[in-house]
Amino acid sequence: MDELLSACNLLGWNTRVRQDEILIGVCPFCGNSKYNFQISTTKLIYHCWACSASGTLRGLSKFFPLGNVAKLRKTTTEKPEVFGLTESDVNSLKIFTQFTELNKLNKKDKDAVEKFLQKRGISMAEALEYKIRYFSEAIVIDETLKKRYNERVIVPLFDISGNLVFFTGRAIKDDVKFKYLNCDVKRKRFLPVYLGKENPNTVLLVEGVFDAIAVHQAGFSAIPLLSMDITDLQLFALLGIGFEKIVISLDPGEFDSSLKLFQKLTKVGLISYILFRVGEDLDCISRASIKEFVSHLLSSNQDSQRENLLKEKAISLMKARR
Repeated sequence: MDELLSACNLLGWNTRVRQDEILIGVCPFCGNSKYNFQISTTKLIYHCWACSASGTLRGLSKFFPLGNVAKLRKTTTEKPEVFGLTESDVNSLKIFTQFTELNKLNKKDKDAVEKFLQKRGISMAEALEYKIRYFSEAIVIDETLKKRYNERVIVPLFDISGNLVFFTGRAIKDDVKFKYLNCDVKRKRFLPVYLGKENPNTVLLVEGVFDAIAVHQAGFSAIPLLSMDITDLQLFALLGIGFEKIVISLDPGEFDSSLKLFQKLTKVGLISYILFRVGEDLDCISRASIKEFVSHLLSSNQDSQRENLLKEKAISLMKARR
């Protein structure tokens, strides 16, 4: 990995490392700037989740100098993935209890957290219901946690049975290198679910945790995918829950990813809808608007809706080429 990472940095690419993957800040093919271009250092392949560009590192090296990729070897040390948390995952989640409950914050931290949450339409009372916590240097003395989670709101995720399966730390300030820092649990091992109070049988598949909370506040069930894809293991878990209506609602403009997700669901017999929007992310719009969008979508003709989605994509591509 070190050689590949050095080569990427020499190319001027902003990089992040996630387990055995190198994430590139801006896709060299489509220009997407959300770290959707990924290089696997074990499988020696690359893929962009925005434009679907993919191939081997040998092929990529024809476009960009990545060093001598021929000497790199695929590693086969990966064990077959199993759905459900491992003992190591459970142990890593125990640090969640060390984060500070919001009703125990000092006034300075409380004011900062409340201001951050209000921008996302979440009151402090609601945040307590969602079991959101905060890293407080005044209370937590673990130096490792201080370095990693300082000034971050900690959002936990639970499975359909209410078990803690994941948490992510979101910086309350925007001028930081990494806005989100996740725990060490692989996202393919679990399926987090917010069960809606008014419409529990209608679930929206969204990207992030705050999108999911916004949908839940609007009365629907929500599943934050923490990406723009769903794994086979998560698909089987979704099948087992048995939601009546599934709505794909990724961030605005994610045409290809929405269609790929739709195709994956269709292959296993799940009928889904695609909520196409322009403008802001779900957590930035009113909950009444979310209700209106979903209600209108579910009452409309799905075939017609998909045709409109494809037309919007074609128009967007034409504009980008001008």
